[in-house]
Amino acid sequence: MDYSFFDGLIDAVFVIDDNRGVVYCNEAAARLCDTSVRRLAKGKPIHETIEFSDANLFLMPSGTRGRDEALPYVEIKFALKNGKSGKVQVATQPFQDPGGHRRWAVMVRDVTLEEVLHAKYHKQLEEKEVYIRQLKDAQAQLEAYSKNLEQMVEERTKQVNRANVMLSAIMNSLGQGFLVFDKGGVCSDFYTRACEAILECVPSKKQIWDVLRLKGKELETFHMWIGALFGEQLPFDSMKELGPSLYQHTQDRHVKLDYFPLRNESNKIENIVVVATDQTSEYQANRALEREKKYAQMVIKLVTGKKQFRQFLHAAGETINDLRLELMSANEPFDHEKLFRVLHTLEGEAGTYSATEIWAAARNAQEILEPFRKGGAGDVASARQALIRRVDEIRISYESFLSHNKELFSIAGIGQSEKIEVSLADVEGVIARLRTKGVAPVVCEDIANQLLREPAVEALRHYQDVVALVAQRLNRKVNPVKFHGENVKIFLKNYNDLFSSFVHIFRNIVDHGVEAPEEREMMGKDPSAQVEVSISEVVRANTKWIRFEISDDGQGVSIQALRGKLGSSMSQEEIGRLSEYDLIQKIFESGVTTKEAVGEFSGRGVGLNAVKIEAQKLGGNAWIESTEGKGTKLTIEVPDLQRVARQVFAA
Repeated sequence: MDYSFFDGLIDAVFVIDDNRGVVYCNEAAARLCDTSVRRLAKGKPIHETIEFSDANLFLMPSGTRGRDEALPYVEIKFALKNGKSGKVQVATQPFQDPGGHRRWAVMVRDVTLEEVLHAKYHKQLEEKEVYIRQLKDAQAQLEAYSKNLEQMVEERTKQVNRANVMLSAIMNSLGQGFLVFDKGGVCSDFYTRACEAILECVPSKKQIWDVLRLKGKELETFHMWIGALFGEQLPFDSMKELGPSLYQHTQDRHVKLDYFPLRNESNKIENIVVVATDQTSEYQANRALEREKKYAQMVIKLVTGKKQFRQFLHAAGETINDLRLELMSANEPFDHEKLFRVLHTLEGEAGTYSATEIWAAARNAQEILEPFRKGGAGDVASARQALIRRVDEIRISYESFLSHNKELFSIAGIGQSEKIEVSLADVEGVIARLRTKGVAPVVCEDIANQLLREPAVEALRHYQDVVALVAQRLNRKVNPVKFHGENVKIFLKNYNDLFSSFVHIFRNIVDHGVEAPEEREMMGKDPSAQVEVSISEVVRANTKWIRFEISDDGQGVSIQALRGKLGSSMSQEEIGRLSEYDLIQKIFESGVTTKEAVGEFSGRGVGLNAVKIEAQKLGGNAWIESTEGKGTKLTIEVPDLQRVARQVFAA
């Protein structure tokens, strides 16, 4: 009997006799056994080549399981004589060959190779079509010979039917959904039983878009996609990536879709094969792994920056309450720019500390404000109610984050309220009592400065994590941030909102300013960029100022790109009157960004606007200097605020 119809199968196939000797194997079987087809098919018992962990299998020397009746796929271990081992799925099917001899078809699937099935299945279908055409040609030739050959034709037909039955059994055992549709989107009668579970229907004679449950815009796009596929204006491999990649299962199964062409004799696409694979287990495992990574990152940030983490929790809670109070003031039209800026900063801070739920909720809330920021008209009342609901979602996410990590925060000594080793109120109270007891104000002020001032740099060190995170996501190389000015001390509490807004600076530096490593090398730069933070004290007109200078050696601000962005809000004449310095300062305005598209970390034109507004709230300012190809320096200058001291020394 000719077993060549097994040759194209991806799974390993052996045909053995009564003595378990191999009378046929395909190339997949030879690869599995690290040998050749010729050596395997010499009648040598199969168990002398490959040993299975189940001794009861008929394939083993004394086993009987699968000898007298078909054995569906079972998952067991295997080992070769050369030491190779692994896990396979094995099925056996007894049958008789045309000569009346008992034979067993043994299908062995290496479960580590299932992904290969996706790429090779279309080849099997093409080979099957060629084989069927050859059979039809042979049948036509046989019918032309003589009526005496009718018996031979009948026997040949029976062999083909048996081959088709066996092939269908093998296909149905793969556990994947296979179906075929034509140019009109009609599914053929050829499909695997797995479609009923994976695609939740019997696809025969149905429209493919109904099988995939496409509606609205998705359906319109799908019709255009089918037309482009069969029109073959572009290579199939390029076009298939634009098709639906996931099936929306009603039971939240993660079903991946892949596509392969079936071509006719003229090499034109005649049908499309859809392969649906249930990858729920892999998807859930990857999501669980990602959550574990986020949790590990959060723990690391908690351990290395407990004080900043505590401040984030405290500030986030206050921000959420303030947002809701402002939105509940129904008599006042809400300031969409301010709300967007606050939400954007909260999103950045939550991302910095791996508070994923808060990050996602804050990001979703911003979407409601996008139409207003772009100048579009909208129903303010409806938007207000939608925002209130989104802010409530942020609050729920925040409370869930605290509750879920309650034990961890407790161990680390972090609660919802701000705490230090000695409470700020106690220190202030002591200083106030000293004042009432006649201690000179200058002495009390000196005590306050010694006890309550802290190094400003300590409030910024955690932004090293932001730089590293964004660099990793964008495939950039950035050296550790260099900090200068450790001796500059301030009342940190006075600058919390300003420091929170700095998240936008560090994300923008990597996303906007730092070039790809290969591009930096072409420019003669070190492949790894350098970010530096310098903090210093400046005295002008008897007033002490704190200056923050944050610089990078990246590509700088593109003047040409900036002019192009400003063209939508300013005339060319107005732009032309601006000096290069004044032009660059426009980057602080809301909505101005040199990035072409909104990304995960920047591109909305909000970040630097938030920084400048916070600096101005404190009575300071911010400005930027940049040289294309060499880098950018952002300077923020704010007064050295004495609010704590003034409260202590108030009459």
